[in-house]
Amino acid sequence: MRHLSYIVILALPLIASSIEDISNVILITVDGVRWQEFFNGSDSLLSKNISSEYYGHAFPLFWEKYSHQSAIYGHHKSGSPMSTNAVPVSLPGYKSIFLGHEHDCDDNSCGRVQSETFPERLIHELNLDKLQVAGFASWGKIDQALEQNVGTIFINTNISDVDDGTVDPVMDSLNVLQKSDPPQGWGGARRDIYTWAHSMHYLKKHRPRFLYIGLDDSDEYAHMRQYENYLATLRQYDQWIDQLMRLLKTMGEYGENTTVFISTDHGRGKRKMWHGHADFSWNWNVYTGKHIWCAILGNKIQPLGIVKKVKGKSHQSIRPTVEILFGLNPEYPGKAFFEALPSLR
Repeated sequence: MRHLSYIVILALPLIASSIEDISNVILITVDGVRWQEFFNGSDSLLSKNISSEYYGHAFPLFWEKYSHQSAIYGHHKSGSPMSTNAVPVSLPGYKSIFLGHEHDCDDNSCGRVQSETFPERLIHELNLDKLQVAGFASWGKIDQALEQNVGTIFINTNISDVDDGTVDPVMDSLNVLQKSDPPQGWGGARRDIYTWAHSMHYLKKHRPRFLYIGLDDSDEYAHMRQYENYLATLRQYDQWIDQLMRLLKTMGEYGENTTVFISTDHGRGKRKMWHGHADFSWNWNVYTGKHIWCAILGNKIQPLGIVKKVKGKSHQSIRPTVEILFGLNPEYPGKAFFEALPSLR
């Protein structure tokens, strides 16, 4: 790993010259979405009592329209496993993503991050306005992973009003709707439909340099063992990803210079244990909640499709890759998805 890091460090100026016009990143996390459904679609062992409309691909639009333009990590049979760095639980996973290094969080009650996250670094080192680094999430605790110092970036989670300091009838309307239509069956979050609507409105209005979108319905339906609703949610995510990619094509240079990451905070168990996070152990021969995946899309990302025979990728691979795209030197460059970057292929 030290040798690899040295090579990547030497290559950073070359990478920067190749991607100097990539200046925006959108990171989407879909909570608790198994690699099995992302890559393989519906699980035949779990699909006996569901509508036939959910058979087959869970992300059909992605695989048909965007997979050949992407670099995709974590496929079970590709020889490129991707894992969580901490226990496969939500807050530890999100902290690994935004910190990019080890931490001591091992449950959803461990509190706020204790060091600078990469969204905060973007604010400080690129001298960005707060509104240019934004995060929208359905689950209320994600803010504890996004920033160490409260108020550094623009964050909106749970069923809280979005307020960017302007008079905005669209935001006002969505704020009213989300309060009148809370999730049925779980708390501490809002329905994803409102998180997505707020995010898309914000994207069109502010064109942020970095936008995080954290979706949660998938994990909630999984824990309630509602496999059909879980699959229906993944189909909705697929449609939203397609909507986002089509929107970016209408946004000129902004859209051309935007890289999109799609990943998950943890995996799930196999077969009848799919509703939980499995046994928390790392063994590639056992499908556990540590097995995750990530897809990266963008004009300057190498279109590798499913990446093969690359090991050592994890949640901590996301931060250094984003930093490189912004022209920043990461603390741990060897962890990056460097295969997907120009000049290192």
